[in-house]
Amino acid sequence: LLSTSYELEENIVVPDGVRKIGAVVFGNHKKIKSIIIPDSVTDIAFYAFRGCRNLTYIRLPEGLTQINMALFNGCESLKEITVPENVKAIRNAAFEKCISLEEIVIPKNVKEIDNDIFNECKSLRRVILPDSLKRIGMRVFDGCTSLETIKIGKLTEINVKEAKVNISQLMYTIINRNFSEYNSRVTKYILSLKGKNMRAYIINNFAGIVNHGLIDSNDIETLSSLMAEKDFFTRKNIDECIQYAIENEKHEIYIMLVNYKAERFGMDSNLKL
Repeated sequence: LLSTSYELEENIVVPDGVRKIGAVVFGNHKKIKSIIIPDSVTDIAFYAFRGCRNLTYIRLPEGLTQINMALFNGCESLKEITVPENVKAIRNAAFEKCISLEEIVIPKNVKEIDNDIFNECKSLRRVILPDSLKRIGMRVFDGCTSLETIKIGKLTEINVKEAKVNISQLMYTIINRNFSEYNSRVTKYILSLKGKNMRAYIINNFAGIVNHGLIDSNDIETLSSLMAEKDFFTRKNIDECIQYAIENEKHEIYIMLVNYKAERFGMDSNLKL
């Protein structure tokens, strides 16, 4: 275990054989410019590098499985970092206020990203997220005023400036498939995204998108435009949407959906009135 008794210099080389770096070991030390960590290290505790304002380079060990809470919070000079391939989770505020960070690639094994990860990363321009990502927290990209693109694996690439929606809310909705948390503007933007993989995503999650993103907000205009396209509604998902409209007393939308179903599919159904 490397503890707070470690002698600090501008350029730190952690000795081979060390297995764990303790909490706040290098925290708030303005002198440190670079840190090289050997592959013997498999655990780096929270806050270990928080507030190292002059840190410009760090080599993380290949065996690391998570980026702990606020690990690099306030590392204002850190322009780039390579996240090891074995990392599976990135915890709260890990890169918050890394104001010089310009681009980051989240590796293919990461499944979870917590809240506030890139909050106030004002120089961050491009982020690449993996297909493996199953959960993302809130406010992840709040305050990222220079952000231009976010690539979500093979699914899609978001042009942040053109999106004109809160990008943290958009990522939360897409990654978590949670279409009830935010307003219909986010849903409408998701429906506008092009590409074969994005279209498959929309179809696979269509009932949730319509029910929580459109029916809850009484967005009849967007619902009508979807009805004009032939590929989205199926016998199964339209019944799910009609049932949802019944349960939530959305009478006008219920009538729209029933009429559309009768015209396109006929009226056989298992609806519970």
